[in-house]
Amino acid sequence: MTDPTGCNVQGCNVPVRVHRYYNGLIYCDAHYKELLTGDFLSKYEAWLPTKCPSKRLLSLMGRLLEEFWSVHGGMITNARLRDRGFNFVKTDDGCTFEITRHPGAFNLGYVTKLIVQKWNVDIVGKSVLYLGERKWAIGDPD
Repeated sequence: MTDPTGCNVQGCNVPVRVHRYYNGLIYCDAHYKELLTGDFLSKYEAWLPTKCPSKRLLSLMGRLLEEFWSVHGGMITNARLRDRGFNFVKTDDGCTFEITRHPGAFNLGYVTKLIVQKWNVDIVGKSVLYLGERKWAIGDPD
């Protein structure tokens, strides 16, 4: 039986200083990352390019980019990617997507303008790169 305060992988003796929860269980950093990455890659391989990615795939990708991958050119969080990402296009090494942003809304307390940013996710390089932005158009998610 595994230690309820330690890693839930049989035989893992790594002390768990920061609890990393995955599917309700505690893991050490290495096993947490391994489980997260494995599940993500499985969902990514199953993603049909003609379909929208599943919320589960987006949630796993968001967790990886927020916790482990490099994000270049801005800030993308798990919730933003999962809930507001759109126009996902699967590529050989990841995907591209767009997201509607509300610059200044947090500081002002209200939305003054909308822009759509385009991002590239590189699962081989474990990075996310800002590609640019365009004006928000009718039909784009808010």
